[in-house]
Order: sequence, then C-alpha cells, then structure tokens
Amino acid sequence: MIWDMDGIPSEWSTHAMWSMGLLNSRDWDGAQWIGLQAHELKGNPTVQEGCPETKKILSARYLRRNFNVDKEIRLATATVSALGFFDLYVNGQLVGDHLLSPALTNYQFRALYVTFDISDQLKKGLNALGAVLGNGRYFPPRGSFGGIQGDGSSGKNSNLGCRNSSLI
Repeated sequence: MIWDMDGIPSEWSTHAMWSMGLLNSRDWDGAQWIGLQAHELKGNPTVQEGCPETKKILSARYLRRNFNVDKEIRLATATVSALGFFDLYVNGQLVGDHLLSPALTNYQFRALYVTFDISDQLKKGLNALGAVLGNGRYFPPRGSFGGIQGDGSSGKNSNLGCRNSSLI
C-alpha cells in the first residue's frame, strides 16, 4: 500500500506476477540450437548465387516442432534466444506483442533472450511451436556489421534456442 502526499492510502493493487531470469549457462541444459550452419550455405537455394560471399542474401528460415501436452495447463513459459531476429508462434498465433526479438548485441560477449507466457496458446493434445528466424550480426545483408564479418566464415549464423521454462 502507498500513501499520497496528504497521507491517504491507495487502494490495493491487483495481484501481479514476475519471474527470475536464467542466471547461468546450465539453465539452458536440454535446449538445442537449431538453424542454418555455415557449411550448409554452399549450394543452398536460399542463398543468392553469383554474389561475393560477403554480399549473399540469406532468406528467413521457418522452423517448426510439433509436441503433445498430456495434462491441463496452468502455466507455461518458453524462453527463447537467437543469434538473429525471431518471431515465435504457438499453434499459428504470434507470441507476444513485439516483433524481431531480441535486440542486437555483440554475440561474442552476450546473447539476449526473451521469456514468453504461452499458457493461453497451448492446449491439451497436439501443439505446434514455430519460429521465423532472420539474420543477425553473423549474417548481415551488407557484409561487415560492427566489426564482425558476416560472410558465414566464422561458422556462426542465425540460430535459435528454445527451452520450456515451465509447464505446470
């Protein structure tokens, strides 16, 4: 409860919820990075041919995984990180209210993640998790970005990692 400058207490607020972030790399145990690896760029039809390596265009990748939920859902969260921008979908619906997450960082030092509450989008039975994965700093459309060469030669390209934070 808070009081205003006249000493009058406010009404009680409605209940709210918050969660703690993932604090160390072990929190990602069980998550697998998926995406396009550098060795897959050669001859890949999604890469514009005839361009120098540093000027190739790599289309967004569409990723999908089906899974079953065998109990009623009270709370379900998905924690997602990407070396590139992503839009996350559950059962065909965009998750969250923003596009092109996470923000850019220098992936050599930091990769950001976003945790989504997907409770309302899951249902008992068959569900689908999908993502549209775009380019990031490792494969910018115009070569070097922030001092990092984006030609795929580093062996690192846009990838996505997702873990089920909780399914209660």
